[in-house]
Amino acid sequence: MQCFKQHLKGLNVENGEFLLQEILHCNSSISVLSYLAVSASKSCVVQHFSAVLYSYISVSNQKTNICFDEAMDGVLKLLAVYAAQCIHKCLQATGVNLRGINHRTSVRSCLCVPKMNLLYNVTTDLTGGCLAYMTHDCPSEFDYIVKNNKCYNYQPSGNTWNNSRDICNALLNSHPLIIDDSNELYVLSSYLKVIKDFLMVWTAGFRSYINRTSFFIWQPYPGKESPISYYSWWNGGANLVNLNMNCIVFVTEINRMENNYCGSSFSVLCEIDVE
Repeated sequence: MQCFKQHLKGLNVENGEFLLQEILHCNSSISVLSYLAVSASKSCVVQHFSAVLYSYISVSNQKTNICFDEAMDGVLKLLAVYAAQCIHKCLQATGVNLRGINHRTSVRSCLCVPKMNLLYNVTTDLTGGCLAYMTHDCPSEFDYIVKNNKCYNYQPSGNTWNNSRDICNALLNSHPLIIDDSNELYVLSSYLKVIKDFLMVWTAGFRSYINRTSFFIWQPYPGKESPISYYSWWNGGANLVNLNMNCIVFVTEINRMENNYCGSSFSVLCEIDVE
Protein backbone atom coordinates (compact mmCIF):
# COMPACT_ATOMS: atom_id res chain seq x y z
CA MET A 1 0.00 0.00 0.00
CA GLN A 2 1.44 3.37 -1.02
CA CYS A 3 0.78 6.20 1.42
CA PHE A 4 1.85 9.81 1.74
CA LYS A 5 1.18 12.53 4.30
CA GLN A 6 -0.27 15.91 3.44
CA HIS A 7 0.18 18.76 5.92
CA LEU A 8 -2.37 21.57 5.80
CA LYS A 9 -1.59 24.66 7.89
CA GLY A 10 -3.61 27.76 8.65
CA LEU A 11 -6.86 26.51 7.15
CA ASN A 12 -10.29 27.71 8.26
CA VAL A 13 -8.97 30.30 10.68
CA GLU A 14 -11.93 31.35 12.82
CA ASN A 15 -12.28 32.97 16.24
CA GLY A 16 -8.52 33.33 16.71
CA GLU A 17 -7.80 29.66 16.04
CA PHE A 18 -4.93 28.36 13.95
CA LEU A 19 -5.41 24.91 12.48
CA LEU A 20 -2.82 22.29 11.66
CA GLN A 21 -4.15 19.25 9.86
CA GLU A 22 -2.26 16.14 8.82
CA ILE A 23 -3.94 13.82 6.33
CA LEU A 24 -2.66 10.35 5.51
CA HIS A 25 -3.58 9.31 1.95
CA CYS A 26 -3.43 5.64 0.96
CA ASN A 27 -4.19 4.56 -2.61
CA SER A 28 -5.86 7.90 -3.37
CA SER A 29 -8.25 7.74 -0.41
CA ILE A 30 -8.00 9.45 2.96
CA SER A 31 -7.07 6.98 5.69
CA VAL A 32 -6.56 9.15 8.77
CA LEU A 33 -7.14 12.81 9.39
CA SER A 34 -5.38 14.26 12.45
CA TYR A 35 -6.76 17.57 13.59
CA LEU A 36 -5.01 20.06 15.85
CA ALA A 37 -6.64 23.36 16.83
CA VAL A 38 -4.50 25.87 18.67
CA SER A 39 -6.51 28.73 20.10
CA ALA A 40 -5.34 32.24 20.83
CA SER A 41 -5.02 31.20 24.49
CA LYS A 42 -2.56 28.48 23.44
CA SER A 43 -4.86 25.64 24.52
CA CYS A 44 -4.85 22.64 22.20
CA VAL A 45 -7.43 20.17 21.00
CA VAL A 46 -6.16 17.05 19.21
CA GLN A 47 -8.50 14.67 17.46
CA HIS A 48 -7.74 11.73 15.17
CA PHE A 49 -10.55 10.79 12.81
CA SER A 50 -10.42 7.44 11.03
CA ALA A 51 -11.95 7.09 7.59
CA VAL A 52 -13.80 5.53 5.99
CA LEU A 53 -16.25 4.32 8.62
CA TYR A 54 -17.17 0.67 8.12
CA SER A 55 -19.05 -2.17 9.76
CA TYR A 56 -19.04 -5.97 9.71
CA ILE A 57 -22.58 -6.04 11.12
CA SER A 58 -24.57 -4.01 8.57
CA VAL A 59 -23.89 -6.56 5.83
CA SER A 60 -23.15 -9.92 7.43
CA ASN A 61 -19.47 -10.96 7.36
CA GLN A 62 -18.45 -8.22 4.93
CA LYS A 63 -16.42 -5.12 5.63
CA THR A 64 -18.90 -2.53 4.44
CA ASN A 65 -18.56 1.23 4.14
CA ILE A 66 -21.22 3.05 6.13
CA CYS A 67 -22.34 6.50 7.19
CA PHE A 68 -24.25 7.68 10.23
CA ASP A 69 -28.04 7.70 9.88
CA GLU A 70 -28.93 11.37 9.55
CA ALA A 71 -32.38 10.79 11.10
CA MET A 72 -30.72 9.84 14.40
CA ASP A 73 -31.66 11.88 17.46
CA GLY A 74 -29.16 14.37 18.86
CA VAL A 75 -27.22 15.12 15.65
CA LEU A 76 -26.50 18.56 14.21
CA LYS A 77 -26.69 19.52 10.53
CA LEU A 78 -24.37 22.16 9.10
CA LEU A 79 -22.78 23.14 5.78
CA ALA A 80 -19.11 22.56 4.94
CA VAL A 81 -17.14 22.46 1.72
CA TYR A 82 -14.53 19.98 2.96
CA ALA A 83 -14.48 17.17 5.49
CA ALA A 84 -11.78 18.98 7.48
CA GLN A 85 -13.99 22.06 7.66
CA CYS A 86 -16.90 19.88 8.77
CA ILE A 87 -14.81 18.40 11.59
CA HIS A 88 -13.70 21.86 12.69
CA LYS A 89 -17.26 23.22 12.75
CA CYS A 90 -18.57 20.15 14.56
CA LEU A 91 -15.87 20.34 17.23
CA GLN A 92 -16.93 23.90 17.90
CA ALA A 93 -20.65 23.13 17.81
CA THR A 94 -20.34 20.20 20.24
CA GLY A 95 -17.80 21.77 22.58
CA VAL A 96 -15.23 19.16 21.45
CA ASN A 97 -17.66 16.41 22.51
CA LEU A 98 -17.58 14.91 19.02
CA ARG A 99 -17.88 11.23 18.13
CA GLY A 100 -17.88 11.59 14.36
CA ILE A 101 -19.22 13.26 11.22
CA ASN A 102 -20.80 12.62 7.86
CA HIS A 103 -19.68 14.74 4.93
CA ARG A 104 -21.45 14.64 1.57
CA THR A 105 -19.23 16.37 -0.97
CA SER A 106 -21.86 16.81 -3.69
CA VAL A 107 -24.22 18.87 -1.50
CA ARG A 108 -21.62 20.18 0.99
CA SER A 109 -23.63 18.80 3.88
CA CYS A 110 -22.04 18.22 7.27
CA LEU A 111 -23.54 16.05 10.02
CA CYS A 112 -22.14 16.34 13.56
CA VAL A 113 -22.56 13.27 15.79
CA PRO A 114 -21.82 14.08 19.46
CA LYS A 115 -20.65 11.49 21.98
CA MET A 116 -23.87 10.01 23.33
CA ASN A 117 -24.86 7.07 25.51
CA LEU A 118 -26.99 5.32 22.91
CA LEU A 119 -26.78 3.06 19.87
CA TYR A 120 -25.44 4.96 16.88
CA ASN A 121 -27.64 4.22 13.88
CA VAL A 122 -25.72 3.67 10.65
CA THR A 123 -26.63 3.14 7.02
CA THR A 124 -25.06 1.70 3.88
CA ASP A 125 -26.67 4.49 1.82
CA LEU A 126 -23.70 6.55 0.64
CA THR A 127 -25.71 8.87 -1.60
CA GLY A 128 -23.98 12.15 -2.43
CA GLY A 129 -20.52 10.70 -1.90
CA CYS A 130 -21.05 10.34 1.82
CA LEU A 131 -17.91 9.76 3.87
CA ALA A 132 -18.05 9.22 7.64
CA TYR A 133 -15.18 9.96 9.99
CA MET A 134 -15.08 8.84 13.59
CA THR A 135 -12.70 9.30 16.50
CA HIS A 136 -11.91 6.41 18.83
CA ASP A 137 -8.99 4.79 20.63
CA CYS A 138 -9.49 1.21 19.44
CA PRO A 139 -6.17 -0.41 18.39
CA SER A 140 -5.89 -2.01 14.97
CA GLU A 141 -5.74 -5.53 16.46
CA PHE A 142 -9.35 -5.12 17.59
CA ASP A 143 -12.65 -4.65 15.76
CA TYR A 144 -14.22 -1.28 16.46
CA ILE A 145 -18.00 -1.55 16.71
CA VAL A 146 -19.47 1.76 15.64
CA LYS A 147 -23.00 1.21 16.92
CA ASN A 148 -22.05 1.09 20.60
CA ASN A 149 -18.48 2.44 20.62
CA LYS A 150 -16.94 -0.87 21.72
CA CYS A 151 -13.65 -2.53 20.92
CA TYR A 152 -13.54 -6.35 20.64
CA ASN A 153 -11.10 -9.12 19.74
CA TYR A 154 -12.41 -12.68 19.44
CA GLN A 155 -10.05 -15.46 20.54
CA PRO A 156 -11.41 -18.73 19.08
CA SER A 157 -9.30 -21.26 21.01
CA GLY A 158 -11.01 -23.00 23.91
CA ASN A 159 -9.58 -22.34 27.38
CA THR A 160 -10.61 -22.27 31.01
CA TRP A 161 -11.98 -19.05 32.48
CA ASN A 162 -8.69 -18.21 34.22
CA ASN A 163 -6.57 -18.93 31.16
CA SER A 164 -8.94 -16.94 28.96
CA ARG A 165 -8.66 -13.94 31.23
CA ASP A 166 -4.86 -14.25 31.12
CA ILE A 167 -5.00 -14.30 27.31
CA CYS A 168 -7.03 -11.10 27.22
CA ASN A 169 -4.94 -9.35 29.87
CA ALA A 170 -1.80 -10.13 27.85
CA LEU A 171 -3.42 -8.75 24.69
CA LEU A 172 -2.87 -5.01 25.03
CA ASN A 173 -4.16 -5.15 28.61
CA SER A 174 -7.67 -5.99 27.46
CA HIS A 175 -10.13 -8.03 29.52
CA PRO A 176 -12.89 -10.60 28.95
CA LEU A 177 -16.25 -9.22 27.92
CA ILE A 178 -18.24 -7.05 30.32
CA ILE A 179 -21.89 -6.58 29.31
CA ASP A 180 -22.82 -3.04 30.34
CA ASP A 181 -26.42 -2.73 29.18
CA SER A 182 -29.14 -3.88 26.76
CA ASN A 183 -27.50 -1.90 23.93
CA GLU A 184 -24.35 -3.99 24.23
CA LEU A 185 -26.40 -7.18 24.45
CA TYR A 186 -28.09 -6.29 21.17
CA VAL A 187 -24.81 -5.53 19.39
CA LEU A 188 -23.07 -8.63 20.77
CA SER A 189 -25.69 -10.90 19.27
CA SER A 190 -25.16 -9.41 15.80
CA TYR A 191 -21.37 -9.20 16.05
CA LEU A 192 -20.74 -12.74 17.31
CA LYS A 193 -23.21 -14.34 14.91
CA VAL A 194 -21.14 -12.92 12.07
CA ILE A 195 -18.33 -15.14 13.39
CA LYS A 196 -20.47 -18.23 14.05
CA ASP A 197 -24.16 -18.97 14.60
CA PHE A 198 -23.58 -20.68 17.93
CA LEU A 199 -20.88 -19.60 20.35
CA MET A 200 -20.29 -19.75 24.06
CA VAL A 201 -17.71 -17.15 25.08
CA TRP A 202 -16.25 -16.39 28.46
CA THR A 203 -17.08 -13.06 30.06
CA ALA A 204 -15.40 -11.39 33.05
CA GLY A 205 -18.23 -12.63 35.29
CA PHE A 206 -17.28 -14.59 38.41
CA ARG A 207 -19.03 -15.73 41.60
CA SER A 208 -17.80 -14.21 44.85
CA TYR A 209 -18.72 -14.88 48.47
CA ILE A 210 -19.11 -12.66 51.53
CA ASN A 211 -20.25 -14.21 54.81
CA ARG A 212 -21.35 -17.35 52.98
CA THR A 213 -23.57 -15.29 50.67
CA SER A 214 -22.77 -15.70 46.98
CA PHE A 215 -23.17 -13.08 44.28
CA PHE A 216 -21.74 -12.50 40.83
CA ILE A 217 -19.29 -9.72 39.98
CA TRP A 218 -17.15 -8.61 37.07
CA GLN A 219 -13.49 -9.48 37.63
CA PRO A 220 -11.71 -8.33 34.44
CA TYR A 221 -8.26 -8.42 36.06
CA PRO A 222 -6.94 -10.33 39.10
CA GLY A 223 -7.83 -8.35 42.20
CA LYS A 224 -10.02 -5.85 40.33
CA GLU A 225 -13.77 -6.24 40.87
CA SER A 226 -16.91 -4.30 40.05
CA PRO A 227 -20.62 -5.04 40.57
CA ILE A 228 -22.79 -6.35 37.75
CA SER A 229 -25.42 -3.69 37.11
CA TYR A 230 -27.10 -5.34 34.12
CA TYR A 231 -28.15 -8.99 34.07
CA SER A 232 -29.37 -11.03 31.10
CA TRP A 233 -29.60 -14.49 32.64
CA TRP A 234 -30.90 -17.54 30.81
CA ASN A 235 -34.09 -18.80 32.49
CA GLY A 236 -34.38 -15.60 34.52
CA GLY A 237 -31.49 -16.16 36.90
CA ALA A 238 -28.21 -17.86 37.70
CA ASN A 239 -27.91 -21.50 38.73
CA LEU A 240 -27.25 -20.99 42.44
CA VAL A 241 -27.77 -24.62 43.43
CA ASN A 242 -24.55 -25.91 41.86
CA LEU A 243 -21.80 -24.20 43.85
CA ASN A 244 -19.16 -25.22 41.29
CA MET A 245 -20.65 -23.20 38.43
CA ASN A 246 -18.88 -19.96 39.24
CA CYS A 247 -17.99 -18.35 35.91
CA ILE A 248 -20.25 -16.59 33.39
CA VAL A 249 -20.42 -17.38 29.69
CA PHE A 250 -22.37 -15.52 27.01
CA VAL A 251 -24.40 -17.80 24.71
CA THR A 252 -25.15 -16.32 21.28
CA GLU A 253 -27.99 -18.69 20.37
CA ILE A 254 -30.15 -17.45 23.25
CA ASN A 255 -28.51 -14.02 23.56
CA ARG A 256 -28.18 -14.56 27.29
CA MET A 257 -25.53 -15.29 29.89
CA GLU A 258 -25.33 -18.31 32.17
CA ASN A 259 -22.99 -19.54 34.87
CA ASN A 260 -20.85 -22.55 34.03
CA TYR A 261 -17.88 -24.54 35.35
CA CYS A 262 -14.76 -22.34 35.36
CA GLY A 263 -12.69 -25.31 34.16
CA SER A 264 -14.80 -25.71 31.02
CA SER A 265 -13.19 -24.92 27.69
CA PHE A 266 -14.74 -22.00 25.78
CA SER A 267 -13.54 -19.23 23.50
CA VAL A 268 -13.32 -15.68 24.81
CA LEU A 269 -14.22 -12.21 23.61
CA CYS A 270 -11.60 -9.69 24.72
CA GLU A 271 -12.59 -6.09 25.19
CA ILE A 272 -10.71 -2.81 25.49
CA ASP A 273 -12.37 0.16 27.17
CA VAL A 274 -12.35 3.16 24.85
CA GLU A 275 -13.38 6.77 25.34
